[in-house]
Amino acid sequence: MLQFVGCTLGICIGLVLDRRRYGTLIAVITVSCLQALTFGVDRKVPVLLAGFSAIIASRIRVIGLTGGVASGKSTVSRMLVERGAIIIDADAISRCALDPGSWGFQRFCSYFKQEISSQSDILTDDGSVNRKVLRELIFSDFTFRKKLNRALHLPIIVEMIKKLLYWRFIAWKPFVVLDAPLLLETGLHWMCKWVITVSAPEDLQVQRLVKRDGSTPEAAHAIIAAQMPLPQKIKLSHLVIDNSSSLEELRENVDTCIGDMSI
Repeated sequence: MLQFVGCTLGICIGLVLDRRRYGTLIAVITVSCLQALTFGVDRKVPVLLAGFSAIIASRIRVIGLTGGVASGKSTVSRMLVERGAIIIDADAISRCALDPGSWGFQRFCSYFKQEISSQSDILTDDGSVNRKVLRELIFSDFTFRKKLNRALHLPIIVEMIKKLLYWRFIAWKPFVVLDAPLLLETGLHWMCKWVITVSAPEDLQVQRLVKRDGSTPEAAHAIIAAQMPLPQKIKLSHLVIDNSSSLEELRENVDTCIGDMSI
């Protein structure tokens, strides 16, 4: 019972203080002193568990980075790396999740048995996923997109948590960013200390998509419409980085954002 009380107390105080500089240290000292005063200094196990729980709760949360398609999120991500950030790239993890032989690939084939048998172009001749066809289906078919998310959500989350635990608790890096286009849609923002949204006007997003991917304006608008609306993303975010102007202004906005987080 004392161990449970210690862990609960540590987690609660760790989460409360996780936004403060030196919050981890303050949380550990606070819960350890409270436990010692309440149960006596000879109760080492609950005191240690309380301190350890405070460390876990106050350090596991990271910075979340999101934004609409062609908003410039990848550019902001590179700028954060230049300033010392460790990036956990959800897109890269998602791509690897469909590598032949992987857990995610096996779940994909299991979930889409019928589609694979009836639509031969979902898989290429070598048995790997045809990513071009997959992308078209994701943005044109809501049911397919929802089913794909169910198939890949667990493998992607597990890989993200593995990387998060490594960088936060083994490498002990303080500036870890979870770069995820669907951060808010998938609920991953619960583990983020701050959520940053990169914003750009829709007409600029369309121009970038047409130039970058060779999309038609109609297809670009359809891709944007399939994502969470920007005002809703902004409402759920702590900080917003505007990317509607020059690269130099974007760098200034990124630096201002880092300053606001006191990193």
